[in-house]
Amino acid sequence: MEIEWIAPQAGTAYLVEETTYKIVMTKSLDKGEEFEFSPGSVEPDEAKTIFGVEMSELKFSLYFIPVEKRVSQ
Repeated sequence: MEIEWIAPQAGTAYLVEETTYKIVMTKSLDKGEEFEFSPGSVEPDEAKTIFGVEMSELKFSLYFIPVEKRVSQ
């Protein structure tokens, strides 16, 4: 599994493991910048140690919060 996503505008991406509700990674992105993640380098035994669940139970979600544009007065 790999996650590749391009930001539609500047903001922050949050990768969350949904089974444990752990934030795995955050990254500030500019418009057009790519977010990439691949858990392929994690061994199954390491996944159990890191996340507390088996590798097969991991469920990742990517959330994005855009930077608010300030309106000058």
